[in-house]
This record gives sequence, structure tokens and C-alpha cells, in this order.
Amino acid sequence: MIEKNLDYIYNLDYLIFVPELDSNLLPSFQTTFKNVVVFNNNIKEYELLQKFLKVNNIKKVIFVDYILEYEYVIDSIYDSIEVEFIFTRTLSALSDYYNLVTYNYILSLYKNKKIRSFNLLDENLYEVLKAKNYNVKLIKLKTKLKISNKKNHTIGLLNSQNDAKDSFYNELTAISLLGKEAKVLEPNKVTNKFCGEFNITLKSVKNYEQLISDNEINLYINFTKANIIPFLDSMNNGIICLLGNTNILDNYPILKKYLVVDSDDDCNEIKDKCIDALEHKSEILEQYQIFIKNYEETVDKLKGEFIGEEKNIVRTDDYKYLITIVIPIYNVEKYIEKTLQSVFSAIVDNTEILLINDGSTDNSGKIAQKFASEHSNVRYISQGNHGLGNVRNVGLKEAKGKYIASIDSDDTINCNFFKEAMPYLKQDVDIVIYDWLSIIPDKETFPTPALDKMLNFENNYKSLLYATIMPSACNKIIKKSLYDELHLTYAELKYEDFSANPLILMKANKIKYINKPYYEYMIRSNSIMRNTKKIVDYDMIKVIKILEDNISLYSNLTHKIDIKEFKNYVFWWRIEELIINKIYDLDAAEISDYVKLIYDNIGDTLLEIYKDNEFVDNIISKFDDETKDYIMKRNKAIINKKLEKFILAHKKDYKIITAAMILYNIDNRGE
Repeated sequence: MIEKNLDYIYNLDYLIFVPELDSNLLPSFQTTFKNVVVFNNNIKEYELLQKFLKVNNIKKVIFVDYILEYEYVIDSIYDSIEVEFIFTRTLSALSDYYNLVTYNYILSLYKNKKIRSFNLLDENLYEVLKAKNYNVKLIKLKTKLKISNKKNHTIGLLNSQNDAKDSFYNELTAISLLGKEAKVLEPNKVTNKFCGEFNITLKSVKNYEQLISDNEINLYINFTKANIIPFLDSMNNGIICLLGNTNILDNYPILKKYLVVDSDDDCNEIKDKCIDALEHKSEILEQYQIFIKNYEETVDKLKGEFIGEEKNIVRTDDYKYLITIVIPIYNVEKYIEKTLQSVFSAIVDNTEILLINDGSTDNSGKIAQKFASEHSNVRYISQGNHGLGNVRNVGLKEAKGKYIASIDSDDTINCNFFKEAMPYLKQDVDIVIYDWLSIIPDKETFPTPALDKMLNFENNYKSLLYATIMPSACNKIIKKSLYDELHLTYAELKYEDFSANPLILMKANKIKYINKPYYEYMIRSNSIMRNTKKIVDYDMIKVIKILEDNISLYSNLTHKIDIKEFKNYVFWWRIEELIINKIYDLDAAEISDYVKLIYDNIGDTLLEIYKDNEFVDNIISKFDDETKDYIMKRNKAIINKKLEKFILAHKKDYKIITAAMILYNIDNRGE
């Protein structure tokens, strides 16, 4: 069922596909792992999956068991995405021809290096393949099924009536010896006839939950299955369940004594085990609590070895509000009322607003304070002037919402900004991202896309990550736990969002992109970002250095992307426009100090980018021959650390490169 997933942009370490034919295991996979999708066995589903994997950022795909459609998918992705398998059958189940064929097919994929590893639920099969030095891992599954238990006198038969290797009809016979009623999932003709011949009272139910619930005891006696989930479901809900195929209770003598049947052929043994187990129910359930605690710890350990699952994840369901809207305020008395009106017209239930006055010297604080006094869900915080980065950090600390939205106090938002995001927030998406509407007062208005299709990436995640407005906090509704889990704060400098939000996007697993310009960004000549009093920009150098250091620190996040590509697209144009182009306006003494500062802080990054011939050639290919020659000489000077000498020699004839000219081949509007 891939189609519903196409509504999101995924950035995942792994994705597990469970075929619909094996959907009885789906709840356990969903309980044990995060990213699980049901895969229908049809051509349409295959085509959707091909599209899904192209437009998203998935590091590893894990297929459960085997269906024919997997073959087409694997052939198209194995050289770009890691592929693994989970085989749910047991060693003994390979006596079945179909199980043997699928096992051999998966094994052939492994031998042909189309899949990276072969993962197993069955310990016996695991030990056999491990002895052959195959790259195999053992996994186990959890369950959280909650069922009713009205304590009827029925006995549930949890294994298959259609599998000759199960003990199904011996169980029915044992139930008749007990004089109890057997509960069966949609009994077939053979089962009905068998019960008629031997006067066995039979109750038919239509689904697994009805089968396992409301029974006095359940039977799951078979010698060919690794799936112990029915046993766990039953015992977790206080209904004793007998087993046949297991060594999982070997270290729990009381459970083994009362729950494990030695022979599936002995109906009297099954009958006697039922009687003994019911007589010792309290003792069994007490011991089971010890077992299940240890079992789930083992599941977590094996899961960590299998996929490197993160630990100590911050819970996202313990917040007072769904959304906290953070509005930084500094000397915006002309605009703040319009901003607040737009926010309040867009507000949804279960939302708080934080108004943080960062030492305004005009009437901004009074306007905000009055607004807060009129609304119970608005908090006003006043502090000395520390800058936008500090205000964002105060907002992170003070926010009581599961999600954080940041609205600058001279901008506005569309009335649907939060309303349209609500269905996705309720589905626990990590980030909702909008386009914004760039507004130059008295001049023009144009949309600026958050997912930049002009970058020509088929991968939507890359188009988000490399887009010009990617770092902005303002066109996003972000899950607060992403910051909490990373212990991440904003740099208290200009371009503060660039120091943190790229890492937040790398951390996010599930992003909803809404292709509507709901954030209304006012481009004003006197704003902090547009202030021209400062000719050179030291802050961008510092922020790039901070982000570079954080990329190294959070290498567990960055393994999902090509870091070289990221630096090329994200750092390069900022270095060009906001650092190098500014040098030409300086005098000789200032140039020397500034160039030294560049090389001391981001010299390695500079060399890494400008030595990438393929990337640089693609960039300069957009210019005329004269400009190309000029840029090639300048790039050579950058690489040889002779930038200062080059700039002094070319102060009068330098060529400005802008991101807009190169990436979009248009004039750089609004700059």
C-alpha cells in the first residue's frame, strides 16, 4: 500500500516492506520497528514503489520473505540503496517446497551480492547460516495486542488447520477429551467434518482477535514455526497458551514444565497439560512477567544490532500544547500588529503563542504586552537585546508545544497556515514545510519554493535540502523533540537558522511539503538580513564553521546524504555571494585580514568545494568564455591560497557570481 506514502517526503535509515500475504505479522513488525509498509503483490504497487524510492531518501530497504514483484524492485535499486531480507520461516519449514524455493531465491540474491544481509527469526536457521560465515543476524518481534478476556470456557486453536505439519486435529481431539468447546478461525470443510464425526463442539470466528480472546486457554502446538507472536499475544493478555515448537522457555523451568508439549501426537498429554496449566495459572503468569521483560530486552538488543535503532528517544506525547508559535520582537512597531492579526486569524486549537521582546527601544514591547494581556494562550517574555539566535533558543526552552512554528514579527502568514498542517501533525509527521511568498513592498510579489524543482533533482528530499530557503525556521512547523534529541541550539549570530536547521532536516524522517506560499516574507531594506551598513559578513564565515563542526559531530545523521554534494550546493553559493563577492569592496589592509579569517575558519571547506572539478565545471558552463576564464583563474587562486593577491589585482574588473544567475539563469530578484 505504497500510494498513501507518496504524500510525504521520507528521509529514512531503513524501510521495511511486509507483503500483504504475510500481513498477520504486520502488527508485530510495526510494534518492533518504526518504518513498516505493506506491499501488495501487483504490478501497480511495483510501479508506485519504483517512484517512491526515486523521490525519497531511503538508505536501506528491507524486504520480508519473498514475492515475485520484489525481483523487479531489487534489480533497479540494489546499486544505489542497500537491500536486505528478513526470512520468517524456520529451518524445519524448508521441508515445504514453496518455502525452500523462496529461501533459495533469497540466498542466491545474497551470493550474487544484490542483498547485503540475510536476517532470520528462526534461531536454528540462523546458527546454520552463521556457521557458513554468511552475513546473518537474528531478530525477534514484539507485540502489543490488547484483547478482551471474558473468561469463556472455549479453547482457541491458534495454529493452522490447513498445515499438515501443525497439531491442529490432535488439539481438537484433546479438546473433546476435556469436554470443552473449540474456537476456530473460519473452519474449513475438513475441520467441520472432523468435529462432526467425533462430536466436538465448534465455535467459528472471523478474525484473529476474536480467535485469541475470551478463552479459558489457547493452544499453539506446532513444530515448524518461528512465529511466537500468538503465544505472546495470548500470555500478555492473561490467557494461558501451550506451545510445542520452542526452546525460548528453556531458561524458565516453571513455564517449560506447564506450557511446553513434548509430543504433538499424544492427545492425552495435550489434555493433561491444559488441566495442569489452568491449575497453576497464577504461578505461570507470575513467571511469565519475568520472561517477557527479558524477552523484550533481547528484542531491543537484537534490533540495535540489526538497524542501529536510536536509544533514549524523547517522547512526543507529553506536551501541554500541540503547537507553540514563537514570535521574536525587535523594533517592529510599524509591522507587529499586522503580524499578530495574521497569526491569530490562522491559529488552531491547543496552541500557545510566545511573544519574546528582545530589548526593543520603540513601542513594540507595549503592543505585544497588550496583546498578551487580552489572550490567555499568549505569553509575553521581555529581555535585553541578545539577537535573533538567542531569542530562538529562549523559544526552544520555553515552548510547551509538541511542534514549534517561528513567525518573524515583520512578516505575516496565510489564514490556512496551521489549518492545512493539522492532519499531518496529528499523524506525527516530523516537519511540515511551506513555500513562501516573497513580497517587496511597492514593487513585486513572487513565490519562493521550498522544494526547488529548478535544481533538477528527482529526489524530493535533496530538492528541499539544497533549496535557497532551506535553513529558514519561518516556513516550517517542526517537532520540538528533533532539537531536544540533538541537544541542538541556534548560534547567536546573524544567519542563526543556518547553524541548526540543516541538521534538523537531516534528523527528520517524515516531512510533509505543502506546495503553497503560506508564509508571507517581507523583503525590507532596513531588516536585519538586508542591512547594508556592514560591508563584509563575518557571521556567515562563523556560521559555516559551526555547521561544518556540527556535521562532523552528528555524523550518524549525515550518513544518509552525500556530504560532498551537500557542501557543494549549500555552502558554495553562500561563500560566493556572502563572503567572496564582499571582499572586492575592502581596502588592502582589510582584504588581508578578511582572507586570513576565511582560510583560518573554512579553508578546508573552501578547498574541498573548489577542487571538485565536475561541480565547478557545471557551474561555470553557464557563463560566456571571458567570464569562464576569469572564474577559472580566480578558483585556481582560491585553491592555491593566493586569493588576496588575485583580488588586489582584479578589484576593478571582477565578475560577480550569484546563486540566482547560476542555479536559475535569471536575474537575482530582490537582492
